[in-house]
Amino acid sequence: MHLPINRREQILNAAEELLRRYGFEKTNIVDVAKALGLSHTAVYKYFPTKLAVQEAVAARWLTRITQPLADIAASPSGAEQTLRRWLTVLVDLKRRKAREDFELFQVYHALAESAESAVAHHVEQLTRQLAQIIEHGVESGEFRVRDSRQAAQAVFNATVCFHHPHFVSKCDSQQPTEADCRRVLDLLIGGLMAGSV
Repeated sequence: MHLPINRREQILNAAEELLRRYGFEKTNIVDVAKALGLSHTAVYKYFPTKLAVQEAVAARWLTRITQPLADIAASPSGAEQTLRRWLTVLVDLKRRKAREDFELFQVYHALAESAESAVAHHVEQLTRQLAQIIEHGVESGEFRVRDSRQAAQAVFNATVCFHHPHFVSKCDSQQPTEADCRRVLDLLIGGLMAGSV
């Protein structure tokens, strides 16, 4: 039995559809309310400003990325294998979203640029997941690092060109390839095994 979608989710669904159609600048609370057959004051009960709606839409989109990655990070598999899988899935998720719905991906990129708290939370979650994987590797003897959190930050920074929306949205010959990603990951894993951080 499916429970009905709550009002907040209905508002976010409508906002997402309008953002896809009209873009970041042209979507406002009145449009969202109209799409749902509500008064704009009904929407304001859930989201006090246009920015609040946009941040909630951005946060929901970012959660769709972090959730499957959290499941991978918690995997009991070996740390090296888990780290490779985690990064591969992260890159694939971002690139697939850019490929399958480019207009909405561009809107989300713009939203993420303005929704600083949502982005900071997203990056914090990703870094925490990486630290979890690395800590597992330290405990199992695969990795030899003193500070899992610093190592996670280094891995995140070193791979950002493969998964940041700014780079993912570029469809040109300068875009890093999967082979580039594997080579960088080989170097990072070698460093984690050697205990360089």
